[in-house]
Amino acid sequence: MKRKRSRERKNPVNASTIGGDANRTSDASLKDNEKTAHVETIMLPHQDPQCRKEELNVALGVVKKVMSMEVAEPFNVPVNPIMLGITDYFDVIDTPMDFGTIQRNLENGAKYMNADDVFSDVQYIWKNCYKYNKPGNPILELVDQVKEKFTMFWNAAGLYGGEKQTKGQVSSSTRMGTRGPTGYTRLLGLRPGERIVTKWNENGEVIQQERGKRLTSYLGMLVRCQRNALLQVKDWSKVPDEAKEKLWGLVLEKFDIDDEHKDFVMNSMGNKYRSYKCNLKVKYYDPYGTDEERLLNCPPNVPQDDWRWLVHYWVTPEAQARSKINKANRSKYVLRHTSGSKSHAEIQYEQVADLI
Repeated sequence: MKRKRSRERKNPVNASTIGGDANRTSDASLKDNEKTAHVETIMLPHQDPQCRKEELNVALGVVKKVMSMEVAEPFNVPVNPIMLGITDYFDVIDTPMDFGTIQRNLENGAKYMNADDVFSDVQYIWKNCYKYNKPGNPILELVDQVKEKFTMFWNAAGLYGGEKQTKGQVSSSTRMGTRGPTGYTRLLGLRPGERIVTKWNENGEVIQQERGKRLTSYLGMLVRCQRNALLQVKDWSKVPDEAKEKLWGLVLEKFDIDDEHKDFVMNSMGNKYRSYKCNLKVKYYDPYGTDEERLLNCPPNVPQDDWRWLVHYWVTPEAQARSKINKANRSKYVLRHTSGSKSHAEIQYEQVADLI
């Protein structure tokens, strides 16, 4: 006898359950889509409507302009503590920064929203340099020069994130030009303990100086740094012996020089010290008629206290009498040094070498 096959009837409960599962699946997919949509709305800074792209492009131009200067070379790449022998650098510096890193951040649009953000990062370059390096280190004069140029370019570009010029001050761009400490940037790349060997003639004068590693350029830089040679003295002879010995020690850190040539080095620094103060007077004191104007136009990298002392000293009868004597002596010079940065001893050495 055939058994009747019962037909399964669709369970309306099961049907509603299946439908509910489908709805729940749809709801879950909808939520996933919402999450995906939410993730997709996360934007990089340069995609944000609040991002000031034109302003950042101007800032990038300023950064590139600063990086093109020879004096800025040490600040264009991250500090390499191993190569420089300063293994404690990251123990001292919390936020390393350099212009190359800032340039990349500007070009890939991954960090900055406006020029203020860029300016804040640039400030770390100066702060880190001042924080890590001891007074008298040549890098400190370089960073002062780069900071001044950056501020000038930044303000000229209309960004005004830095120090604005005060009324009565003369812009750096309108002052008489100075070469700046670009002749010794390669000296800063010397490894710890590495020193440049100098060559001397029979008269005890230095000869055959390599470009970028010139002893005479380095001596001029050292005496222009007020942390080494004091400005609040009447002349080189009044600079304390302790300060002069410190200068001699700084020279020996970069150059291999015997003690027999110490007199040449110290006399050269004395001449450069006098020339430096003379140039300060010619460029920033003589052009103005009152002490008030002179004090407003303090030279770059000269502390206000030092400049105030010089302004008050140069107006004294003693200083004016000395100035007249020096002018009279200079007027007697018939032959002028027109061979650039090379000394007569170097030129004579090269001429003899060409004949051999």
